[in-house]
Amino acid sequence: MHTSIDLSEDARRFLDAVPFPMFVVDTNLTVRVVNSAAGRLSAEEPEYVLRRLCGEALSCIHENESDLRCGETDFCPECAIRQTVERAHAENRAVHGRQEMVVQRGDEHREVFFEITASPFDRESGLVLLILDDVTEIMSLRRIVPICASCKKVRSDREFWEQVELFFTRYANVEFTHGLCPECALKYDR
Repeated sequence: MHTSIDLSEDARRFLDAVPFPMFVVDTNLTVRVVNSAAGRLSAEEPEYVLRRLCGEALSCIHENESDLRCGETDFCPECAIRQTVERAHAENRAVHGRQEMVVQRGDEHREVFFEITASPFDRESGLVLLILDDVTEIMSLRRIVPICASCKKVRSDREFWEQVELFFTRYANVEFTHGLCPECALKYDR
């Protein structure tokens, strides 16, 4: 746990044990506390993330490709991370949202999807706990999945055809159980 505010050792251990990126931010979205998962998400050492704005810490393409800072670009009013943190602070309750954003790592741009939870952390100082769950793989499955009309195999990104069960197990972490629908049960019962 890396912090710019004082936390007990127990609180630090607790936050670092959580596998989701967690930030404590102020109402301007300046990062005040970060857990180790958040440091890995930002592709920087946790100390780099502290006292930076969320857009900078997450390598938001709008912040990176502009002379303006996070919160000042034309895209910032629509940022679900910003809106969720502002709502959690204003309503003094946990708020959920979803954000699709493009992040930049060096010369590479990558589209990511976050499930967002923001909850008041310290009302007096206006701090909000921000938790991001990267659901990029799950969201990518909402797009068109090419499936063979005959054998029902699915074409993966590598132009490899595989059983639909294996495809979804690999990309969506789901398990299947098999049975027969009533029509097939009648067909095989004869």
